[in-house]
Amino acid sequence: MKKIMEIRRASLKDLESILKINENVYSGLDYLHILLTEWFEDEERRNFVLDYEGEVIGFFSLVNYRSGDLLVFVEQALRIKSNFNGRGYTPVITKWILNFIKSSYPDKNAVLAGTACPVFPANYEGEKYR
Repeated sequence: MKKIMEIRRASLKDLESILKINENVYSGLDYLHILLTEWFEDEERRNFVLDYEGEVIGFFSLVNYRSGDLLVFVEQALRIKSNFNGRGYTPVITKWILNFIKSSYPDKNAVLAGTACPVFPANYEGEKYR
């Protein structure tokens, strides 16, 4: 049987599951539990979960900034549940984000940046992300 994985918009119903993804991030000093409710109210921010067979195993947030014709998307708070780490979900999410940007804004110049990753142009098709 094929495993079912889906990236979908997060909702407040996912809040508890998101906060349980990595309870020990930054030695228990994770900022996410403080900002998450506010992030759901931010109109410039999109929050997503990685759902694997009905279980939320990942989370990330995208916020976009505009500078003329350039859109800059910043990926923040990427989390993968600890027992799923090292299985290649981060590259899957990064590729999904790039496809999301390209399909949502085909006529715009856009880039993706993250707090711990290089900047990718939205038309990035290149090498394996790692």
